[in-house]
Amino acid sequence: MVDNRAYIRKNKNKRDGKKDPDLNGSGKINGVEMWVSGWFDEDTDRDGQPVVDEHGKQQKVISLTFKPKEQQGSAPQASESVPPHGDEDEWGL
Repeated sequence: MVDNRAYIRKNKNKRDGKKDPDLNGSGKINGVEMWVSGWFDEDTDRDGQPVVDEHGKQQKVISLTFKPKEQQGSAPQASESVPPHGDEDEWGL
């Protein structure tokens, strides 16, 4: 795997009603193999107000976490405490 690069894809094992990541994959950061998890979310400013585009539509973001593979021992657990996620259809995944 190329250093300082990660690959993520749609989580095919996502369970309804759980905080499972919308996306998962792996990467290498500064020589360390990592598990990568991602959640769709809606962008907010520092005051918690929605960030909207010129048409008044709230902006979407992907929130990512990285965990060293050797620390984890295996693939990341399906559920983790994470921010709520938004509508993944907008991303076309």
